Amino acid sequence: MSKLEKVRKALKDNLNILILKDECTHSGCYLFRLEKTKGIFFTAEVHVAPKHGIYDAEDLRAFMKTLFDGKEQLAEDATVINNFAKRGDYMDFGLSRFCERIGTRTVRNEIILSFTEQDVLLPDNFTESKNTCEFSEPAYREIYVFLYPDAKMFQDLKSGNHSPRGLGASGIFDTEIAKYRNAAEQEVSREASA
Repeated sequence: MSKLEKVRKALKDNLNILILKDECTHSGCYLFRLEKTKGIFFTAEVHVAPKHGIYDAEDLRAFMKTLFDGKEQLAEDATVINNFAKRGDYMDFGLSRFCERIGTRTVRNEIILSFTEQDVLLPDNFTESKNTCEFSEPAYREIYVFLYPDAKMFQDLKSGNHSPRGLGASGIFDTEIAKYRNAAEQEVSREASA
């Protein structure tokens, strides 16, 4: 089972979250080169939120740790980035990153010189007017698990239905968090009185 399959299964089995979006992309070229890894990258993104919104940074950090409960190897392999860090009145969203080797990429280059001059000196590795070289390197996939405080926040972000000053792709301001918290509390009150 690939690491992506393990991540997806762990998230699907977690009854406390909603999976909002799951997509894979193929770069077709070099996207990133991490210090420890080289190679062409494929990317998988899974966007999740707690079933019941969580709006406090400390509570969200604790919840982030539960995403892979009982899956020690996944928990150890995850690199947590911007784990709901607070910067003044702004909170970053949580993100876990995994990296897995998924194969090998082989590149074959062929250089053919077109010339008619007899006195052109060819490098040692050329045969007549042609040179071929080949190299292989590992191919990796990066898996990102994005955690949002609630599903509505993710939907508003993706649809563009949000205040440009309050909610952004990487985080949210406290004033906007309060609006989402209040809306969620009102929804719970409506459901309780119905």
